[in-house]
Amino acid sequence: MVRLLHGEKVIEVAIDPSIISLSSGVVEIFSTEWAFAALKSDGSVVTWGSNIDTFGGDISSNVVEIYSTSGAFAGLKSDGSVVTWGSPAHGGFGTINMGSELSSGVVEIFSNTVAFVL
Repeated sequence: MVRLLHGEKVIEVAIDPSIISLSSGVVEIFSTEWAFAALKSDGSVVTWGSNIDTFGGDISSNVVEIYSTSGAFAGLKSDGSVVTWGSPAHGGFGTINMGSELSSGVVEIFSNTVAFVL
């Protein structure tokens, strides 16, 4: 059982440990207002919370950094590609495809409350 504090409210969430294992390999944990993403040492990402089911690409490997807005995540992959997930209103719109000049070679992402900038 995980207890999340939101203002004066306590939200209890049951997590099945056989499904999600964070007992080893976690490098860093990132958050939005409603969800969390753990970057693991093998380049995979484990997510939990709300709006995490809106995936735009593969986060099972090669993720080297995670960035967040208030409702979405962006993962920078080792090949310089970017994948996002979460609320589309907050930048979670899928694998970024903006032509050959940005299909690889991205080295850093900046974020604010509702958008990502490459």
